[in-house]
Amino acid sequence: MCGRFAVKKKPQEIADDIKALWAEYDEVEPNYNVAPTDEAAVLADGRVELKSWGLIPFWSKDASRRAGLINARSETLDEKSSFKHLLGTQQCIIPCSGYFEWQIKNGTKIPQYLYPQEGDYLFLAGLWDKWNSPVNGEVETFTVITKDASDNLKEIHHRMPLILSFENALNWASNELQLGAALALAQDRLKYHQVGTEVNSVRNKSKSLIEPAAEPVLWQRELF
Repeated sequence: MCGRFAVKKKPQEIADDIKALWAEYDEVEPNYNVAPTDEAAVLADGRVELKSWGLIPFWSKDASRRAGLINARSETLDEKSSFKHLLGTQQCIIPCSGYFEWQIKNGTKIPQYLYPQEGDYLFLAGLWDKWNSPVNGEVETFTVITKDASDNLKEIHHRMPLILSFENALNWASNELQLGAALALAQDRLKYHQVGTEVNSVRNKSKSLIEPAAEPVLWQRELF
């Protein structure tokens, strides 16, 4: 599962880095604790746009389902009515600096920050949809696709996001890469370290959230 992630750069900087169009004009600050319902920079069809996390299918009568649709299991994407119509048409990439996972150790939830061994980004594969809210009008939302965790990550959590290389991410976001191929190309070479419990609160958004915990329960490791 992926329930929080960090973005070190502004959306316009992300767009510049990946050579994509930036569709918004207002200044948007980095968010080191992106949580469900937050907006995040999403790449789709060559454009970086802000979309809200937690998918609301276009056919929904209200937004009540979105809390359960922040993630989409890769194993059942082509079966679920919320997702199957988006494959091949409304695929997207969520560029982030890393994501948070809560490891359970001796009954204690220990927040871990997972991030790339090299480079500034993890490119998370996702799906997006457009919903017409009776109150706020058109709303664009997204979900992060998850898969079974690689063997070297299972001690943290049994699920992980579907992470792609930059080139494969571009192909996914342009709807050219199919799910089966994306899963075969998934990236899993990550580093991680324990972070402080301040990340538990969605109100905290500062850069300090991704720094190693002052008194870690577990040591920093590099995963191979």
